Amino acid sequence: MLNSKINFTKREKDVIDLLKLGYSNSEIAERLYISQHSIKIYITNLLVKTNSKNRTNLIYNLAKNGYFKPS
Repeated sequence: MLNSKINFTKREKDVIDLLKLGYSNSEIAERLYISQHSIKIYITNLLVKTNSKNRTNLIYNLAKNGYFKPS
């Protein structure tokens, strides 16, 4: 269960949005104009914040806990 008070930075939200669409680290880095190393750090921080095992589990946990609300 995710802590509902987790605060994501703007850049973390950007990374989450692209992960949700299935983009690779290199594709995310290209779209956000930052290094692949930075993407790895963002993803690691997201995994820790959400107690997720991997990027698939991260997206699953966010979806399960209502992070992706219909617009």
